[in-house]
Amino acid sequence: MPVPWLHKQCIAIKDKFNIKSLVMKNSNQSHLVLLVVTSLMFIGLFSGCTGILKATFQNDTIGALPDKTLPGNPTGDAISYAAEIETQLEVVATPSDAAKKSLRYQSVPVSGSIGGHGSWLGFRGKSTNFAKPVTFIWTAQKIFNASGSDLNIDCSDGSGVVAARIRILKTGDVILVDDIATGKGTNIGSIPNNERHTFMLTVDLPNEVYNISVLKPSGNIVNNGNTLLTENTALFHNPANPSVSFRYDVFSSSQQYIIDEVFINRRN
Repeated sequence: MPVPWLHKQCIAIKDKFNIKSLVMKNSNQSHLVLLVVTSLMFIGLFSGCTGILKATFQNDTIGALPDKTLPGNPTGDAISYAAEIETQLEVVATPSDAAKKSLRYQSVPVSGSIGGHGSWLGFRGKSTNFAKPVTFIWTAQKIFNASGSDLNIDCSDGSGVVAARIRILKTGDVILVDDIATGKGTNIGSIPNNERHTFMLTVDLPNEVYNISVLKPSGNIVNNGNTLLTENTALFHNPANPSVSFRYDVFSSSQQYIIDEVFINRRN
């Protein structure tokens, strides 16, 4: 399958600026290098895209819940979470940059009985044409312990049809799930604790694939041409509200996933 436009550009930028070499040779400045890389991609790539969601938490109050209504453009995007999981959410100062804010998502117990879609933290984009490639991007850090929970991340049409599910295991391994019932799939690499990383996942319904890149100081991950988790593309809603959602397997331990920012963009 051909690599979609966005991932071709990511690879071109990575090669042009020798990103992996830069990160590996400048470990003391890895945060700065990753910021420069992601900024270059945003400037160079998103000029040909329409913004579907933007969440940066900069207007939120430290120590409080994130505002479900996202400010600025685009309009119509939102964060969704049930009252029962509010105990898991808190706006905090960004660990690597105290002048900025992030959302800390923890696996601590919820305040009541909840299951199904209500137990997910969701970032829901505005209504858009899902027949064009849509890219889900988030930057985060994880603080996991070996006795804690795994983290599930779904990229979907916003109406329950999942294009891709990622599992970040308690060990840090990243799994592309190919069996939603068992959670089993392909191990594509790992993310160390406290390492700032950026996921870029493009869903390409016309070509029936998704492509994923993870930028991180310890070495980037690129895995393209993955079969959609829901293989029948006729099941996807269009127009859709592309969404990326997060949920821990178990609500009992203090796993932390600190999300700096989330973007969803559609190719024009």
